Amino acid sequence: MNRIVGSLLCVVFVVFLLGGVTLAEEAKEAAPVIEVETPIHDFNQVVQGEVVTHDFRVFNRGNAELKIQRVSPD
Repeated sequence: MNRIVGSLLCVVFVVFLLGGVTLAEEAKEAAPVIEVETPIHDFNQVVQGEVVTHDFRVFNRGNAELKIQRVSPD
């Protein structure tokens, strides 16, 4: 009887172990991947007070939501 219980516990442990590995691999695969078409734009010389704009095309090439939380003009 103890051998049966021990064997069942081993089987359950292996199933949970393999299931955890599968979940970890799926979580690793589900990630955002940012791609910026042209990441740098040079305005050259700008007169003080002149308003200049530029649109950056940003794509999410991954398979999870991409959240842009902060941008910097550096």
